[in-house]
Amino acid sequence: MRTSYLTRLTFAFIGIASYLLCLESYAYPQNNNNSNSYYTDRNKSRNYLKAGDVGYLKEVSGPPSDFPLPVPPGAHIISARETTANANRRGFYLSYTIDGDALSMNAWYKQSLIAGGWKLGTQISTPVNSIVVTSFTAIKQGISAQLSFSPQIAPKKGSTVIITVNGW
Repeated sequence: MRTSYLTRLTFAFIGIASYLLCLESYAYPQNNNNSNSYYTDRNKSRNYLKAGDVGYLKEVSGPPSDFPLPVPPGAHIISARETTANANRRGFYLSYTIDGDALSMNAWYKQSLIAGGWKLGTQISTPVNSIVVTSFTAIKQGISAQLSFSPQIAPKKGSTVIITVNGW
């Protein structure tokens, strides 16, 4: 099945945004002395951000109670980051491993999201070295999500799931 140039461009943009969100914790490290995070500008001055500020990024232990996507039992959280995209919208990055294979997790999420009223975008499969990463987007009431699934590299078993959600 051929995908349109716009669809590929959209997935590329979402993938880059997800990657930058991951790297943001290195560029803008947490200040572990209090609940604020900080960033350092080119002049090496430290500027503090607090929860609710645009650009605020906080490492958390898992998704919040109002997280709009399901997380299956047995998920082992690798990384969970909360961010403020603008004054009224939140964003969240979640990655986890699970014993289920990537294709099963992909099917489980599709079924769960459709049952929850989400509209699914085109699925794209991308070969990366010796594995294939599959991903798709989902939209519901102004909330957008990108989900990616990849098998663990041998000898590990199971799969890695990465979810980026914006706008809730």
